[in-house]
Amino acid sequence: MKINRVLIIALIGCLLMGCVQTTDASISDEAVDNHAADNDGILDAKSDDIDNSANEKNLDDVYLQYKAILVTFMESGVLPTDDRNIEAPAEEMNTVLKYSSFAVTDIDNDDIDELIVYFDDACMAGMVAVIYDYIDGQAKYKFLEFPNLSIYENGTIEAGWSHNQGYAGAFWPYNLYYYNKDTDEYVEVGSVDAYDKDLYECNKEVLDASGSSFPEEADIDGNGFVYYIYENGLEDYQKIEPVDDVVYQEWLNQYTDGSNKISLDFYRITDETVNRIGDKDYFEELKNSESNLYVAPYY
Repeated sequence: MKINRVLIIALIGCLLMGCVQTTDASISDEAVDNHAADNDGILDAKSDDIDNSANEKNLDDVYLQYKAILVTFMESGVLPTDDRNIEAPAEEMNTVLKYSSFAVTDIDNDDIDELIVYFDDACMAGMVAVIYDYIDGQAKYKFLEFPNLSIYENGTIEAGWSHNQGYAGAFWPYNLYYYNKDTDEYVEVGSVDAYDKDLYECNKEVLDASGSSFPEEADIDGNGFVYYIYENGLEDYQKIEPVDDVVYQEWLNQYTDGSNKISLDFYRITDETVNRIGDKDYFEELKNSESNLYVAPYY
């Protein structure tokens, strides 16, 4: 899976600032003492009770493995990926656990929930979204992006950029990942940016002087927005011709099948919430009671 250039730049910048660290694929032995005793039972259950049969998908097995990933995260700040781990520095663990969150829901329509973790250390460049899926009897890393995800009913993911510093104004630029059911993989198909005429009107003199006037001729429907669709990376950023809503929506619909976005409910990562993964009624009650453990999508 190709990770977009924007996320890579953000992660590199964060590494230089010390916001997030990466390690090799081995899990660190260093743990936060406050969680170790409470989580021994989860890890013991995982090793003793799990049947990793690829032919029989056991939801209890799925949830135990997702719990184990989050227990490791609480103890060591590590989120495993394919070739390296995302790791919070020990001195930032309190902040990371305070702001990070998770969701457990089926986003690819295979009747098996995925685990979505938003790693948030309060440093914009250090924020990461990691998705894990249950594949061949194992919870495995599947996807990494900036934690501003919108997911469509057919599994396609819209990942908002970490920053909106161009001309998009009220439109938030994003990378689009199409979910291929045949390969069970996410494929990056392009990025979308825009030009908001309201932003232009507020900075007209400067933008006109710099040769960046709003392209009125492309705004056929006159709604004040035109779009830039990048299908070959961002080498041609703001150098390609803009398109109007009809062309943009046709491009988007070929990957979303015209489906709607689903609602994602996130929860704080605590001993209590991790232990209750799989208990749908418990999480619904947290949501309805406006518990501080419930985190409505906030991007």
